[in-house]
Amino acid sequence: MRLQRSAFAVVAFACASAPFVRAAAAPPGQAEVRTATNPIPPTPAPTGHDGRPSITLDEFLEGRRHAIDKVLDAQIARLRRLLALTSDDDPQKPDLWFRLGDLCDEKRRAAFAEAQALEHATPNPDP
Repeated sequence: MRLQRSAFAVVAFACASAPFVRAAAAPPGQAEVRTATNPIPPTPAPTGHDGRPSITLDEFLEGRRHAIDKVLDAQIARLRRLLALTSDDDPQKPDLWFRLGDLCDEKRRAAFAEAQALEHATPNPDP
């Protein structure tokens, strides 16, 4: 699982570091031509009244955590369905169980980190 994540990170970095390419406007009846000399202009982030981004770091992190939880839940559900359909003598079944355990452990670690953050954020009632 970790190898897959690192491979994904390498591919994502390679895609992110590639030059932006945009289709040039083509006359009617001709195909669009993509050129590297005409990069896509960056889209500005929505800003508040004072020019800063309108989203706070806490809002961004909360949205990111929610998206990660949603993906983990979907992956766990798919693996459970796949395990239900897989016969017991299939040589891939132990690997599927291992992947399911790894995903559940990742979800447990995320929940523990969130609980720790909440515990540290609440004031201590003892004087």
